[in-house]
Amino acid sequence: MKSDKKANNMKYNKAYGILDNGGIPFMVFIKGKKVSVFMMPTKKYFIKDENDRKPWTYTDKVVEYKPQKIFIGKSPLSEMTKFSGGYGSRMDGNSILLHIKNDRYVYIGSEIYEFTAKGDKIMYHQLAVTVYHTRWREKYIFHA
Repeated sequence: MKSDKKANNMKYNKAYGILDNGGIPFMVFIKGKKVSVFMMPTKKYFIKDENDRKPWTYTDKVVEYKPQKIFIGKSPLSEMTKFSGGYGSRMDGNSILLHIKNDRYVYIGSEIYEFTAKGDKIMYHQLAVTVYHTRWREKYIFHA
């Protein structure tokens, strides 16, 4: 097993940069079942072009969860993602959906919000183009 990575005095196994129209508003660190969301500080300065995608620059903790299940956004190859170049493993984690408990979920994308989804068949898919995220639930499809 690889040794843990470290950022902001926090050990983590995985870090995902959440995408929002070319920017990365949040960095999500996952250590086991613990999910921590950070953003860049608003009162510190650094050369943004060189560092804005590095986990260590995200120092302000926004929220932390211990979800029952973590859905990592994937952007598979399709006509739309081929045109934009937004597909493949480098796009993994472009957004994240957390199943908190029962019918409660948290979406982490251009914004973070909690919602209720009745039904137990949830699949999550995120195309890294013009940021279309879709949740499938039994008979319904939701586009946010």
